[in-house]
Amino acid sequence: RSQEYKKLVEWLSQFSSQFGEEEEAVQDTLAKCHQCTTKYKNIVAGLQEELEIQDACNARKADGSVLEYGLEYHLTRMNSKLNEPAPSGVEASNEWLKAREEEKRQLVEWLSVFTTRFGDSEKARPIIKNCEDALKLYTAKVNPLKLPLEIEKFKEGRKRGEESVLEYGLDFHLNKMSTALEAGPPNDPRFPDRNVAWMDKCFQDRKVLVEWLEEFKCRFSGPEGIYEQALPTVAACEAILSKYASKVGAQKLPVDIERARNARKAEGSVLEYGLDYQVKKLRSALANEDVASDSFKKDFKELIEWLEEFNSQFLEFSQEKPVKDTVTEVESVINECKKALAAKVLPLAVKKQVESRSPESNLEFGLDYHLKALARQLEGSRASMDVKRISADHRQIVQWLCQFKTDFSDHLDNKEVADVCTRVETVLGNYHKIIGGARLQEKLKEAIEDKTILPYGLTWSLGQYTKCLSSLPPSSSSTPGTLQIGSSSTLSEMTFKLVEWVESFKANFEFVPEAQETIKTVEAAVQQCKKRFPVVHKSATDSIKPAQGKSETSEEATPRSQQQKDTKAKAKTSGFQLQEKEFIPKKEEETREDNSEPPLVEIVVENPTQSEVLDPSEDRKYPEDLEFAKAVMQELEKKEKNLGQTLGKAVVLAIDWDSFVSSSAFKGLSEEEQKKLGMSLAYSLLSKVALSDDGVSGACSDKIGKLVVLEKVSRICIGLNSKNEIAAPGYEIKLKGVSLEVVVNLNAYSSSFSSITSTLKKTLETVLDIPMRRALDSLQIQAKAIMGAVQNVMERKNRICVRFDTEFIKHRNFLKEKPETQIEIVKSLVVHAKRFLINGDGDSLCELCSTGVVLKRKVFRTVSSVSIGFSAENAYKPYGVGLNGNELVLIVNLENWQAKVISYLTFTFDQVFDIVTAKAKEIAKPKLRGYESMVERKIGLKTIAEIDWSKWVTHRNFMQQHVSVQNQINEHILNGNMNSILNGPEGLCEIFTAKPKLQAIMKQKLRKIVLAYDADDSISDGVRQVISLAGVKTEPLGKWANNHQEMGLATEIDTPKKYKIVLDYYHCTLYVIGTMSSWKTNDIFDTSLWNRLDTKLVPVLEAARIRDEVSKNILAASNTLSEIVGKELPIRVDFESFIDGWTFLGSHAQVKESILKRLHSTHVVHLVNTIKKVCLHEFGLKAVQEQVKKCKITVVMPPNPQKGITVELKDNVWTVAIPYRLLVQPDKTQWHAWQLRWALGISVAVYKDLGIKLMKGFLQDARKAAGCDLKLKFDWEFSERKEFLSQDPQKVVRTIKKTTRLFSKGVLHKGITQICAHPIGKECVQKNIKTISLKFDCLVTDATLAKSKHSKHDSRIEIQGDTLYVCCNPNTLDEACKSRYKERIEFEYDLVVVIARSNALKIFKESLLPSLQEKSVHKNLEWNITHENFTHLPCFREDLTPYKQADVITSLYSLTAKTFIEQVVTTFPHQLARETFKAKVKTINLSIDPTDKTNGFPSINERQESAHKHEPSFILDAEKQTLNIVMNLSFATEAPDLTNWRVRFLDVLDILVEIACAETDAQHQAIITKKLHVALTHNYPEGKKWPVVVDWKSFTKMPNFVGYHPEVLWTMVQSGNVKMLEVTLTGNDGFCLPKGLCEFVNVIKKLNEHVDSIRFTVDTEGTPSFVSLSGKTLVVTYTLDQLLREEYIGCHYPVEDLLSLRQLKQECCILRAMELIVQQTKAVTSHLTVEVNWEDWADNLSQRDFINEIDRVSLLPILMLIKKYEDFGSNGVDYMVDKSAEVRQKWMALKKLRFEIDASNQTVTHIGRSKHLNPKTYVLSTPEPTTLVIRFNQSVIKPWGVGRVVQFLFSPSEAMFDEEREIRSRAEAMTQREYQRRENEKARAISNNADTERRNKEDEMRYQSDLATYMRSGGSKPYPPSLRRMDPIPTFGPMPDYASMI
Repeated sequence: RSQEYKKLVEWLSQFSSQFGEEEEAVQDTLAKCHQCTTKYKNIVAGLQEELEIQDACNARKADGSVLEYGLEYHLTRMNSKLNEPAPSGVEASNEWLKAREEEKRQLVEWLSVFTTRFGDSEKARPIIKNCEDALKLYTAKVNPLKLPLEIEKFKEGRKRGEESVLEYGLDFHLNKMSTALEAGPPNDPRFPDRNVAWMDKCFQDRKVLVEWLEEFKCRFSGPEGIYEQALPTVAACEAILSKYASKVGAQKLPVDIERARNARKAEGSVLEYGLDYQVKKLRSALANEDVASDSFKKDFKELIEWLEEFNSQFLEFSQEKPVKDTVTEVESVINECKKALAAKVLPLAVKKQVESRSPESNLEFGLDYHLKALARQLEGSRASMDVKRISADHRQIVQWLCQFKTDFSDHLDNKEVADVCTRVETVLGNYHKIIGGARLQEKLKEAIEDKTILPYGLTWSLGQYTKCLSSLPPSSSSTPGTLQIGSSSTLSEMTFKLVEWVESFKANFEFVPEAQETIKTVEAAVQQCKKRFPVVHKSATDSIKPAQGKSETSEEATPRSQQQKDTKAKAKTSGFQLQEKEFIPKKEEETREDNSEPPLVEIVVENPTQSEVLDPSEDRKYPEDLEFAKAVMQELEKKEKNLGQTLGKAVVLAIDWDSFVSSSAFKGLSEEEQKKLGMSLAYSLLSKVALSDDGVSGACSDKIGKLVVLEKVSRICIGLNSKNEIAAPGYEIKLKGVSLEVVVNLNAYSSSFSSITSTLKKTLETVLDIPMRRALDSLQIQAKAIMGAVQNVMERKNRICVRFDTEFIKHRNFLKEKPETQIEIVKSLVVHAKRFLINGDGDSLCELCSTGVVLKRKVFRTVSSVSIGFSAENAYKPYGVGLNGNELVLIVNLENWQAKVISYLTFTFDQVFDIVTAKAKEIAKPKLRGYESMVERKIGLKTIAEIDWSKWVTHRNFMQQHVSVQNQINEHILNGNMNSILNGPEGLCEIFTAKPKLQAIMKQKLRKIVLAYDADDSISDGVRQVISLAGVKTEPLGKWANNHQEMGLATEIDTPKKYKIVLDYYHCTLYVIGTMSSWKTNDIFDTSLWNRLDTKLVPVLEAARIRDEVSKNILAASNTLSEIVGKELPIRVDFESFIDGWTFLGSHAQVKESILKRLHSTHVVHLVNTIKKVCLHEFGLKAVQEQVKKCKITVVMPPNPQKGITVELKDNVWTVAIPYRLLVQPDKTQWHAWQLRWALGISVAVYKDLGIKLMKGFLQDARKAAGCDLKLKFDWEFSERKEFLSQDPQKVVRTIKKTTRLFSKGVLHKGITQICAHPIGKECVQKNIKTISLKFDCLVTDATLAKSKHSKHDSRIEIQGDTLYVCCNPNTLDEACKSRYKERIEFEYDLVVVIARSNALKIFKESLLPSLQEKSVHKNLEWNITHENFTHLPCFREDLTPYKQADVITSLYSLTAKTFIEQVVTTFPHQLARETFKAKVKTINLSIDPTDKTNGFPSINERQESAHKHEPSFILDAEKQTLNIVMNLSFATEAPDLTNWRVRFLDVLDILVEIACAETDAQHQAIITKKLHVALTHNYPEGKKWPVVVDWKSFTKMPNFVGYHPEVLWTMVQSGNVKMLEVTLTGNDGFCLPKGLCEFVNVIKKLNEHVDSIRFTVDTEGTPSFVSLSGKTLVVTYTLDQLLREEYIGCHYPVEDLLSLRQLKQECCILRAMELIVQQTKAVTSHLTVEVNWEDWADNLSQRDFINEIDRVSLLPILMLIKKYEDFGSNGVDYMVDKSAEVRQKWMALKKLRFEIDASNQTVTHIGRSKHLNPKTYVLSTPEPTTLVIRFNQSVIKPWGVGRVVQFLFSPSEAMFDEEREIRSRAEAMTQREYQRRENEKARAISNNADTERRNKEDEMRYQSDLATYMRSGGSKPYPPSLRRMDPIPTFGPMPDYASMI
């Protein structure tokens, strides 16, 4: 079929080329061919898909499928296993489930692949459904079994195996929880804490249970909720949780809240002494209006943090009253504090910030001073101003304002803050007007007038742009992007330039007020473009966004296209002579870099603020009941004054009397002791803490310590721990807000608190964090020193600021370290900074800048500050360097603070400053100049060598590499690839020398060589890639590949894939682009180098030579075309569209030549011929002359999906785009003349002109047939409508063709002409039709639709006077072309019935009725047909189409009668049929029921009635002897197709049963006489021949039988008359031989005793016995359903049971078996009595099998005793008796031989020494000397001879000797075979090695010869041959011991 299809396609192409596609005869032929090809595609595709589906289903694992033995086996096994009951037991169940899961997984995987391939195929849906059914069965069967096991396993999971969060599983946990909850809390009043501990324990258990339960629910839940099997477990858990809530929840919540309120900082809280104390303290401060202190702010912040933690902790109980009360209480305090802070603190803070005059502040003398100074300087004349100093002051104020706004960012709307900002901004604005404003105005003006982006400046460009947008109408049909603005730009280009300009302008002047108007104007114009032309705007903005990171990875990575356009635009055409100007490339210009410094960054030093002074009044309260308390307080006030003088600040001293005076320990002291204690507090403890060198005063001994104390401490409070709970050293110090609180054990007073002295100072400094402050201060000093070192290297005007980022000291990872370690960590920052900046291993920043100019230049321009810090989160590995704006940042992981982790900074700085490429360019400059000199020196070729870095250095694949790898990549292309291309073994210089024919081209075209990397690694050459890309079949290319060296084709071996070359012919530049991954050296041949340039460059130069030859032929074709058209019409071929790709260049030289020549010989010639064809029509010639100025042919390369040739007329250029595939494998595909006509806009005019000529011919034929002068009016209005012309061109052309050729032909030829073929029709046409009006309306309107409802989709026909009007629209055109106009026109003139009846009645009367009368011998038979009862009714005239009306009349008068008569006459050979018909029928009436209410088969059987009710009804009027046949109108045309007229006829005559029996009588009698009677009389001549009858009369008149359709009745009668008898009585299941009831004579005798005849009956109602006896008549009874479905069964076994014949048959069978055994074994048993134990097992055999089994078993003794020698262990007794005298003697002494058959098949034994030589299934015994018993298994199929076993019984020694001899003989034979095998293996290896050595020598000789040829004449350099591997000589171990094995 495929070959036929190809031949047809080839013929069709030639036919179309020869005769075109426009003539009618051609159209018919083409339609037939296309119909045939479409049918071929549909059938072949379906068969192929069906085969693929079958292959997929049958595929096994060895074929790559996931299913072991294919789908059918898998589904069968899976379903059978799922339908089996699952095994019991956990282990067995788990194994079963695993097996089913694996089956399901394999099926799901297979089904997913299958559905992906064939999911949409109808043929695959049953297979998919079967798989889905199996998966549903799996879900239904496995899930209920799997789920309980998984639930039980999850419940039993334990913590130690990490399977569960529960320690010992769920049951244990629930029992434990339940027991604890039932027991309840201890409720011991002595130990209240135990109740709390019990609640905590229960809470922990609940927490674990909740976690377990959530995981349980997640795991065992589905889309509809928790699985039913999991609900009991969930209920049990929730019951325990509910119990917990009732027992514990209510009690625990108050306890938890109390804990949270009372928790202190030591216990993990953020509050120092709990909530109540904090609230009290804040309320006290609010009452005293002391809200400005740092301690208040700190307390306030801590309270907010505490509330957040509290809400988080009690989120679950947020609606409970205790929780809500606590939250409300705290929130009220917070709101009060917020109001107080806003009212009191903010104004003070603003004032403080404004008046700050510390040296560390940005403004050294305060804001007012600096503002006035700046304003004063701005008041003078411009000439006298010190601009430098003014700018410095301005910069300081700007920095201060920025800091001020940052500090008060939340209060910028506050009046005080806003006033300060306004005041400062007023002065700054004045500065901008006077100093900065003048400069900005000048720059602003320069930017607006700049012509870098906008060639004519902003003002002109914006005006032209706005004018173009406003003048363009909204509905313009032109392409907006191509509209010209001025002479050099389009709308799209100008939009792009304006967007780019405004973005650049905003970057520089967005903050300048004067620039805002300009920005708004430009953006408004661009927005106007966006609203009207969003596509233009989007393309402009999109092209700007990715500009920085754009990656050029296209196949043609050269600037060729635009350059070619420029060159071609300048080229002049004179007499079709192509002339090209010589292009001289230039070197790439270097861009200058800006060397300006970044802005100066000032070092900002924060001034510490002193903590606020507290009101001491609150702390002056004391217990008045203590007499000494007043004295103590007086002493305290004195010490307070002394401390204030020391610090320079008032610090409140206080004693916390409440901490001890009410304690039992204090009260237990005597008054004297109490006084001593009190005085010790004031005189001893307070002095030590506040005034001693070990206390606060000592901590202030240095500057840092004093600053810290002043900043943090405003109050010192002394307290005592009355319970002495503080561990050694017996005291604790805490800083709460600004209060330093010291608490000492009460018992320390006895030693005057001397125990705290030794550690007091250290503890105090630690609490105040003084060591850390000292370390941080040291950092600032070191930073200044490092700054100086950096400045010396960089030599910049503005120094680089070095600072240390100490934010990490606040992080938890830092704070968890020991204080001493924290100090060391801070100090280590200096070490890391020095290593990073100045003192590295030669790779610090300063060292690298000293030696590297690129890095120094980059740092000089970009870095203004350096930041060094630690990452407390350890987020780096192990450090990170980055550039944040102008700040260089070094961050080291905190965990690496001690390690020397900073290394490889060279790579780091390259990456951070992105200078990899800049360094590479710097290095490349001198090297490239050296390469140029080398090439010129060696071959005299002056060329420019360049590297295009932009192609890869910004690509993501390059940027993702490590910096060291980036450097290696850049270095490799310079030192490796460039050298390989220019100076390699097969490089440019070698090619120049080896190819003299190409030297001229190389000198002309290779003026510049550019190398680049392809970062996407998308380059892939080679034959296979060429084949796949080109879409070429592999056969021809495969032939080339087999002999590629001879043919010169580049294969994967010949052609490196690492790089490609592109030669820009017009710009004389060779681009070499390679894969970036090729920089690595992967093998010994160093493929990282781009070698073998000859394989790539030589094909390029050769292609240029062929191109020149082809261009001359194209030039000649241009001249020919110009002569045809009558004007100059050049043809241009776009060679650049394909000639540079390896798809073309990798082809054989002959292929390249054929491709280029084919462009001319096929496509250029076709272009000329097609244009010539268009020009044959005068319209076409004129259009080509006016609209076509040039023809262009371009090639579309793969993988472009274009399949065919595309054409386009644009800008007066006719472009033909050809797929490359058609050049490699040409076929008949071409573009057509109609495409050019449409592009020229002449299709309608041309085809209209052709259509008019064609319709004239149709009209002439119609006039001739009608015999009158008809006129034709065709309405061409549609051809000018816009709606019609806007359609697809082919559709327009096709519509004109259809209307003028098919539509007009249908009306004139198939309508008028055929009507006139009948005299009545011709007469009607002559009288009524003068004009035929045809119209096609391109719009679907009511006026174009047919009036009748049955012609909705057909043309409209109207009679308008003497005019026949026919109209159609696009929806009805196809039907209008195929419409049956003959009948439709006849209908309009009321001729349908008349003409149809006239034609049909003639046939009926002349042939049909006479035939019926003759065959039935009924000459007086009448046949009446009536149509008058329906032809005038609407159901006929209006509901049926005209041609349907004609079909109904034809069917009624001709076709139905024909079918009826043809079927009925076949019954007349039966005399009964003729006589009955003649007696009962004298008239046949055939009519139609227009109401469609006739029931063709009324019956009590509803299903039968429903299936046949549409058929005609047969009614026999016996009285009138009339047969009335009535058809429904809707069935009239289908009646001729009925096949049951015959049985309906017989049924109505009531002779159906008789005729059916008569036609099957021969078969009926054959079954009885030739089968049944033969069986009854074989071997028994006296047997009777029983008569057999079928009792039809007993049931054929029953309603149940008659209720079936006559067709069914006919089938049932014939089946019952033949098949019922055959199945029941014959064969093995009946009476017949060989295994039927008549097998044995005795059985036949008994049958004759009871039976003498057989009668078959059918029971239409009950379910009777199948066989029974009525006297001596055997009655066989079937039900009506069995007769209907032909479910017949043999009577063998039912009769056997009925007459009890089993025992008789069994005895006969055993007797026959014994006779056979004795007869067959008489050679050895003639002297014996042979017995078999039949009675032990025969009675247990099944009824169907006992005869066969006895016969089979009877053969076994024969095979055992009489058997030829087959093997040592398998031989008969006859052989052994002849062989052994001793065996013969003992055998002849026997008198009886008994065979015992083991029905249990358990008999097994082992004799002799061997494992397999002797039989194992016989047991021989001699219960008596003259009796031998042989016992064997009943299941034996092919028994061994029993002779060897008899030998072992009668002569053991002889048997053992024979066995030993056999073993030895077999072992020797096996040893000999093994020896021979080993020798053969050695000989084969030696022979192979000799052959390999010979072939290696031949390869070496061939290589030497090729090498000599290469050295002589050049060509492809041969590669050294690879040595073939030698086979090792095999070695073997010792020979196996075969005797032991046997």
